[in-house]
Amino acid sequence: MVERALEPLWRRTWHQAHDHAEAHGPLQPGSGFPATSYSLGEWLYLQCTRYPALHPEQQRPLTEIGIDAAAAAAARPRRRNLKAGAEEALAHARSYTAEHGHLAQVSAATVHHGYPLGRWLAGQRSQQQRKVLSPERQQALNAIGPWWCPPWNLLWQRSHHRARDAAAGRGLQAENGFNALEDSGAADWLWHQCTTYDELSEEQRQLLTNIGITTAVARTAREHARTASQTPAAATAPDVEGKTSHARRATEPATPTDPRRARRAAKPKRPREPRNRLGHRSDLRPGFETALAYARAWHAEHGHLAAPRDTRHDEYPLGWRLFSQRNRAKDRARRGLPPSPHLAELAAIGLWWNPP
Repeated sequence: MVERALEPLWRRTWHQAHDHAEAHGPLQPGSGFPATSYSLGEWLYLQCTRYPALHPEQQRPLTEIGIDAAAAAAARPRRRNLKAGAEEALAHARSYTAEHGHLAQVSAATVHHGYPLGRWLAGQRSQQQRKVLSPERQQALNAIGPWWCPPWNLLWQRSHHRARDAAAGRGLQAENGFNALEDSGAADWLWHQCTTYDELSEEQRQLLTNIGITTAVARTAREHARTASQTPAAATAPDVEGKTSHARRATEPATPTDPRRARRAAKPKRPREPRNRLGHRSDLRPGFETALAYARAWHAEHGHLAAPRDTRHDEYPLGWRLFSQRNRAKDRARRGLPPSPHLAELAAIGLWWNPP
């Protein structure tokens, strides 16, 4: 399968490889790209494995950084020292626990000091649940936080930590629904645990006991719930039905009674020809000229227009502007429309600003 030639992400990664080669010397594909980062080395090796199927406009820039057909055929995969990688991850887990007190809050998207701790820990949790995690790794993680992968829902563990922090140094008053707590969410959660206390495991009950929710406290909370006043009944059915009917009548569009309006409503609408907004609205031109000026400045500095969407050049949202123009150009192409004339000005700055 032929790669999509020179898409912005491909170009950005190629520029990273190009800059690395200029700063650190040859990439050494035959040795597994040893001096690159792990992600960049993986990307380069992937290009080598797909080299025969790559677009010619991808093979050419790869050749510029020393990866031709022969080098691609001799390339070796980027290897990571698994032991060193695990130690790095565990170090970040310890650091996170030192800052936050536990690992329960780590989600798959958590990044700690630039390290994807959440993604790594999600993998460890998955292995633990499938009972394939090594005993050494289990021991290391248990030493950091015993409930890093609890047998119950992880949300329960996170809520427990929230309630524990809210209840620290405060007396829990079950008879008033824990209303003394400043965190109403934690108070509601504690009340719910009391109502379902008999369904919890022994470990969960022990965790609740550690913050003051004993069997007696849970019983008191349940008794309070039974004696609490009930919410007044809702409105009667006929009244609700009447209000609903009135609301429906108010929102339904009126049927045209005038004959001319009726004929006009029944007449099929003539499709409008799509217009180039930039060509028909002179007020858009100054904004586009500003974008062109920043695009020229970016290209002069970086040599390309493959800027990420969140790129800001001198506080101007150039990345978002280019992203918007790419989407509009591709939408016109999908509908079989000719490209907007003004986009040629972007192509004059950087030929591959919107690769196919």
